[in-house]
Amino acid sequence: MAPELWDLVAKGLPTLSLKPAAEVFGKYGLALSDAQEKHSLVWNMIFEPKFTSKAEKNGWHLGLLGKDLEYLYKNSRTRSHKRKTKLMLLIGATKPMGDYRRIERDIFASLRPIREPDHKHSLIVTLKDSNITLDLRAALGGERFVSITPTYYFSLHRDRVDSFYIYWEDSRHKLREIGSRDFWVQNKDIGL
Repeated sequence: MAPELWDLVAKGLPTLSLKPAAEVFGKYGLALSDAQEKHSLVWNMIFEPKFTSKAEKNGWHLGLLGKDLEYLYKNSRTRSHKRKTKLMLLIGATKPMGDYRRIERDIFASLRPIREPDHKHSLIVTLKDSNITLDLRAALGGERFVSITPTYYFSLHRDRVDSFYIYWEDSRHKLREIGSRDFWVQNKDIGL
């Protein structure tokens, strides 16, 4: 397969399918770009491959947010990501989300194995193999606003706040930074 054709194929594949496809076509000298591989590895640490079809079928657009995402993204290939990391899952949709209980069931069924949560209905879970703590409250809580501990997801420096995010369907597979210029403050509330 010509490298140009591989680029077209890779661009059309869902994030979780990139790595397995690259392994199949790798014997022909075709490989993922550095960004594609890191992006795919991060999502593969969180979700089982079967999740791709559910997300596409339901029109879900997923994102991950967290200050630890930069560390995870840069170290995903080396498997030196055993450090505790905290991320927040965000979900947008092209059609009405529908029943949150069904969505919650689909998400939990697609996650990599989790440690037993503190209580049965917890929307903050820790994945066994990667030591990622995943906050699902914004995605599954059904609330418009979610109160968080800012230092879990944002680095607070003297006069700036920053964090990182990735989108599930980002065609450039880029780790993106959120900086102080991306926030608004109103009546002591902070928003993105």
